[in-house]
Amino acid sequence: MGYHPKRSGIGGNTDIICIPECGRNLQPNSILDSNQWAAYDHSDENSLRIWSLMAGPSFPQNTIIGSEGNQVGKVSDAMLTAARILGVKDEVLSAGYVEGGTYSFIDLL
Repeated sequence: MGYHPKRSGIGGNTDIICIPECGRNLQPNSILDSNQWAAYDHSDENSLRIWSLMAGPSFPQNTIIGSEGNQVGKVSDAMLTAARILGVKDEVLSAGYVEGGTYSFIDLL
């Protein structure tokens, strides 16, 4: 089912961005929890790489970018994508709290 501009209601004008809460470091740290499982931080380059699924009128259908061996984008790009969809991307950028190299996923397509 694709987007149709004459379609009314939420089905034709709703975007969804699905991402995990954040990435994880490639290697665990030395902290073990009560189950003796190693803890993972969110501070190395690997933690910035996550998968995402996006659907709706703002995104081209059946488009796949990046792969495990060719990462495209990073976790902070989701916030700027939401800002672009909501029409406040320029205001968010001008506030000065955006990490360098952050783009809207839409800009990366």
